[in-house]
Amino acid sequence: MKKILSVILCAVILSTCFACGGKVGDKNVTLSAEQDSPYFGSYYLENPDGIPKDAVNMIQDEKYQYGINIVTPTTGTRALTGNLDYEVKARFLGDDKPGGEAWEYLNRTRFWSIAQWTSKGDIGAESNRTLTKNGNNYIYENDYKKIIVNPTDGILTLRANAGKEYDYAERPESMREKGEWTHLLIEQYTNARYYNLECVKDAYVYLDFSLDEVRNYNVSAAFAEGQKAQLVWYFALNLAGYKPTWFGIPLYDSSEANSMVKGEVYTHDPGMDYPLYAMAQDEIFDSQIQVGTRYKKAVRITDFLKYCFTLGLKRGVYDENAKFEECTFWNMNLGFEIPGTFDAQVTFYRIGLYYVFK
Repeated sequence: MKKILSVILCAVILSTCFACGGKVGDKNVTLSAEQDSPYFGSYYLENPDGIPKDAVNMIQDEKYQYGINIVTPTTGTRALTGNLDYEVKARFLGDDKPGGEAWEYLNRTRFWSIAQWTSKGDIGAESNRTLTKNGNNYIYENDYKKIIVNPTDGILTLRANAGKEYDYAERPESMREKGEWTHLLIEQYTNARYYNLECVKDAYVYLDFSLDEVRNYNVSAAFAEGQKAQLVWYFALNLAGYKPTWFGIPLYDSSEANSMVKGEVYTHDPGMDYPLYAMAQDEIFDSQIQVGTRYKKAVRITDFLKYCFTLGLKRGVYDENAKFEECTFWNMNLGFEIPGTFDAQVTFYRIGLYYVFK
């Protein structure tokens, strides 16, 4: 246990010490297949197209090789109900054997988790799911959800059967007002949390994904109000002394099937009681994304972060003492929010939050 704690503490200290001093390059934080650390760098030899060569991915364990924790569907708690450890083949910190102290510690500290808030069919408990293996794919499944992880190639598939969850009947408006709808998202506290934005010259996000299926069980106009499927990517923009703001990158919204979401959105998240900002969708895509098409998108978000902060000042989220340069990105979540009777599936082939340091 002490060895594991020292490794984690060392990673935190190194990350903090090298902020803003031009030391990231000096430390030779390069994209190398030999660099086996989940704390910094990448499993990949090169950055994807559209991302500068000197940018560093702030997302840890890009290929999910250390397993994934599963968070309870119950809101208001971060209790874990299980994990995906690939038939006890997931990597772990330290040299302990499975079942030892290091292994048990990892079960609480994996880099990735999956949120399934206010949904049925908890997929964390082994008794609530089946596991099959097909090549490099580990397939976890029950009637309400499917998760496919390929830790060799770093591919993850999420499927939510929200139609079945609500017996193909309309979600009560009272639930929608509270944010009580089906969620299935991957989450992580990224390495970006160690760096104030004053350290960052440029910030980019990258996503290689396909929306594999969206099925609506109720298509009547009278039923459509508030019933939709959304694929979203949010980061928490944090500033000490103030509420976090969700910074959103909209990917898909079934209610906008024939048009783009044009113009930013600044609103309020009823579930978390946080301010919420979302970029305009037409700043990301040339047209509405299509089911069955694979997309590879790199987006520079530096100016949007500044604009989000400016809106927060105007809306009273921050006061005159708040400084953009002191903000940090902390946790992220990516996946489905479905306040409607939809089945939906997405596959992520590669994701990243990239920083170019000053």
